[in-house]
Amino acid sequence: GLWYFDRLRLEDFVRAGLDWRWTVVALALFLPNYLVAALRLKCVLRGMNVDCAYGRALSLTFYGAIGELALPVVIGGDLVKAVYVGRASTRSIGVASVLADRLIGLLGLCVFALLAALVQVRLILQDAELQRVMLMLEALAGTCLMGCLVLVYYRQAASRLLCGFLPMLPGGDKLLSVLRVLAQMCRGPYLGFSLALSVLGHGIWCVSVIFLGYALHLDTAFVPTLLILPIVVFCNTLSFAGGIGGGLLAFEYLFHHILGCAPGDGARLGIALPIILTVSRAYAIPWLFYAGKISPIASSTYSG
Repeated sequence: GLWYFDRLRLEDFVRAGLDWRWTVVALALFLPNYLVAALRLKCVLRGMNVDCAYGRALSLTFYGAIGELALPVVIGGDLVKAVYVGRASTRSIGVASVLADRLIGLLGLCVFALLAALVQVRLILQDAELQRVMLMLEALAGTCLMGCLVLVYYRQAASRLLCGFLPMLPGGDKLLSVLRVLAQMCRGPYLGFSLALSVLGHGIWCVSVIFLGYALHLDTAFVPTLLILPIVVFCNTLSFAGGIGGGLLAFEYLFHHILGCAPGDGARLGIALPIILTVSRAYAIPWLFYAGKISPIASSTYSG
């Protein structure tokens, strides 16, 4: 649609050029993001009483990254990760841990969005456009956080209330298993630590995207861009094929209407980001050769 309405043209990329220095910096920041994601997965498994070494968690994270390239679906990486975790432990652990990790990632995005808005509240109050963004962030993040907190801390009551119709829904039983995992993680420091790692990971991701924008010569202020990127991630998560629909449109709309970029600038960044993400999968290649030497996942007392 963006090509059809002349909002994005191939010659725009050629004419704009690319600053390779900022591109390398943006690409380099994706490596610590993988490292943080692996530590978060290890923390989730540990909260399920599953003993998983960090090296094994990193290999599982890289397996998932490669799976996103191999499978043409938005959850391809999660499917691959669940399969490998299931092979090393049990199928129920594989499915529950990956779903819980994805949910914690979404909650971390909510917390990051609210923290970014809170830190810059004075700047937001001086800009009507940023106030619109803050209202959208509060609506999205607040609803997700409150809904999850209610379900986790009142899991037993919610289970009795939802068990009547959840089994009739696709994946309803998996939702209950994820709630059990989060409730089990609440008994120790694992949920809070995983959430903090999720916030850190999203922060690194947003900074890398801002640097990629600099590589494309997008003249945007750092803080306003940091505030709108969580909305783009929401659209990426909820749209088809990892954001090839809503994510790209969110880049174009928010960068044009909120940040004041020229038409097509946000779409260029939305196209360049999947390309740089694909290149970042190269970080997984040397580790996959070493993965066979790492100790397997130990057994656990978790029962999904």
